[in-house]
Amino acid sequence: MYPKLVFIILITLFFTGTVYSGKITVGFYNVENLFDTIKEPGKLDGDFTPSERYKWDSGKYFMKLNNIAQVISDMGADILGLAEVENHTVLEDLIECEMLRDYDYVHFPSDDRRGIGVALLYNVRTVSLMEAVPLEYKGKNRNQRNILYVKCRAAGEEVDILVCHIPSVGTNNKYRSNAVNSLKYYADSILIADNASRLVIMGDMNANPSDKLMSIFYSEKFPDELRYYNPYTDLYKYGYGTYKYRGRWNIYDQILLNRKLKECLPQTGAHIFIRDHLVIPSGRYKGYPFRFEPSIDGQYGYSDHLPVYITLDL
Repeated sequence: MYPKLVFIILITLFFTGTVYSGKITVGFYNVENLFDTIKEPGKLDGDFTPSERYKWDSGKYFMKLNNIAQVISDMGADILGLAEVENHTVLEDLIECEMLRDYDYVHFPSDDRRGIGVALLYNVRTVSLMEAVPLEYKGKNRNQRNILYVKCRAAGEEVDILVCHIPSVGTNNKYRSNAVNSLKYYADSILIADNASRLVIMGDMNANPSDKLMSIFYSEKFPDELRYYNPYTDLYKYGYGTYKYRGRWNIYDQILLNRKLKECLPQTGAHIFIRDHLVIPSGRYKGYPFRFEPSIDGQYGYSDHLPVYITLDL
């Protein structure tokens, strides 16, 4: 009886193509300037064309794509948020890379003046998409990037995800605060609508976990169910980072969890994905993330950010 039952289960998995397990890996990666080679009307992406500043031709474009695809493949995440992707074209080309054939993506155009936004990759063998919606910042944010909301099923459980890229440090503080407040508003709205939700907030926050900008997520003025756990706080305290500026490590790339999902995070906690080839080995910028510098011959690396990931036991 039991061998027959096992056989039926295996056949079912074979035909559905979906493999369920209790653990999933969730990650985020700012891939830095993943543009195609075509000028988009109304967007400031002209530097990334064959005849302009970076001589951004198909050779450089596909080299960048393959480098990023290799990192994503090595990570092996079931769910991966991305920042700084231009459009559907680059995402289609990305998942056409042989090593990413099990992935699909979610992306919506944004009002960013350069035309870049956020996206979500997911492994179709372990994750099924249920819903996806672009969310706008509340109020008036100039040249805003969308917040991406995705609901999916992974390891037999529903998971809600918000992917964001908060305006950079040099931007007016009111725009940065408005973006973070909007993110908190949407996260709270999800939990108020369904207090059983498992919610992941991920993105390039352009702030460290302990910065004032991020304090709204932990503030005691909110009830426990509307406060969020940031597993990257301790890593930052110990001097680790994902983005290096003027010799100092920052953890701008973060994954936050609501209280219910925090219970699914094992003791190993949060991770920064770092390998020798992802950092500069020598010279003035030794130890910095190895960027893809299109204007410098031979400096065809990856990104100025390192990816992050966590494993959840659902």
